[in-house]
Amino acid sequence: MESSTAKTCADPVSCVNGSMNSGRSKVTLNSQCCNTDLCNNVNAPDLPLKPLNGKKCFTCNATADCTRTMACEGDETQCFITTAEVSGKKVSTKGCSSKLFCGNGTLSLGIPVQSYGFGANMKCCEGNLCNSAQSLGVYFLMLVPLISLSVF
Repeated sequence: MESSTAKTCADPVSCVNGSMNSGRSKVTLNSQCCNTDLCNNVNAPDLPLKPLNGKKCFTCNATADCTRTMACEGDETQCFITTAEVSGKKVSTKGCSSKLFCGNGTLSLGIPVQSYGFGANMKCCEGNLCNSAQSLGVYFLMLVPLISLSVF
């Protein structure tokens, strides 16, 4: 596991903790902030191991098989789907995420969530296994004719 440390002055809203896990790779932010001169002379503590939280999401890393599931940890209460275009092919990544990385639907760490501007798009949802490839819109469109048949 590779980690890096940065020390700088920052706005208090930048003092955040959270993680994004796709099963094969995991990004974790572990900030420790202080508010006196030169108070950042020590490194942030090691990342604690987080217990499973009961949430499950689909997972895949640039593979065609996105039917595997994973258990989420700690504050990873969202499922995510990220799609990007790589060498002309659409590539998907799915997994668990803290709300921090999902933002409020418009911003996440100051970056637009819906379109990162370099051919990547990220969507988050809250239900168990809500990041499947199936669309509720498709089910709804199929359900409407069935309901009309049973009513008449």
